[in-house]
Amino acid sequence: MAKIKRRSACRKLLAGTRQFAGMKRSPLAAAEAALEADRTAADPAIWINRVPDSDVLAQARVLEAEGSRGRPLWGLTVAVKDNIDIAGMPTTAGCPEYAQVASRSAPAVQRLLDAGALASGQDQPGPVRHRTGRGT
Repeated sequence: MAKIKRRSACRKLLAGTRQFAGMKRSPLAAAEAALEADRTAADPAIWINRVPDSDVLAQARVLEAEGSRGRPLWGLTVAVKDNIDIAGMPTTAGCPEYAQVASRSAPAVQRLLDAGALASGQDQPGPVRHRTGRGT
């Protein structure tokens, strides 16, 4: 049942992404849709570190006020694996005992942000999720 629920939430996210790719959504509307899909999924195994909703929405408002300025990922929400640094968030690679707060984002994440994406948090690395039984 949890897999079906997760697939449904993923389909909603993909539909939102496809609609956004056609520029039919503002960054704020896209962020709100992504947050709603996350609430609908209600799966604690997805996230290790989650950016608070208020922060995601604040970032979306900033992007919306700035306009797209040619940024291809303008307002698109993304999740990053927990073994990749996002500035200000602890990187644990699924092992909280080894957490280190990143002073800067990994180059790939910085490129996403520079292209207008919104980082919504860090999710479970797949092998850790399956090894611990979380998210299966």
